[in-house]
Amino acid sequence: MAARQFIFASLRARINPRSAIHRHQGQHIAFHLLHDKCGSRVQNRYYCPVCNVTVERDDRVRGYEFAKDQYVQFTEAELESLETESSNNIELKEFIPLAKIDPVYFYGAF
Repeated sequence: MAARQFIFASLRARINPRSAIHRHQGQHIAFHLLHDKCGSRVQNRYYCPVCNVTVERDDRVRGYEFAKDQYVQFTEAELESLETESSNNIELKEFIPLAKIDPVYFYGAF
C-alpha cells in the first residue's frame, strides 16, 4: 500500500498502512466447528468420531483450539457480540513518549 499523509491540527504524520494481523511462519488464528455435546472437532461431513454420530447444524458450535484437542467453545450470540461497525476512521487514544517504546518495535510492523 502507498504511504498516506494525515494532518492533526499542527501534527503531520506520514504512515504506511499495514495489516493488523501478523502471520509469522504460517501461524494464524482459526476457528473450528465442534460438536456441542462433547466438544470434539467435527469432520468435514459433520460427523463426530467421539460420539459416532452425524452432527446436525443445530448441534454445531464454533470453537478455538488453544492446545492439542482442547477447545474453548463460542455460541453464535457470543461471536456476534464481538462484531463492530466497520469504519475508515482511525481513532487515536493517546500519544506515548518515545522513551517508553521498546526499540524492538522500531524494526517491524506490529
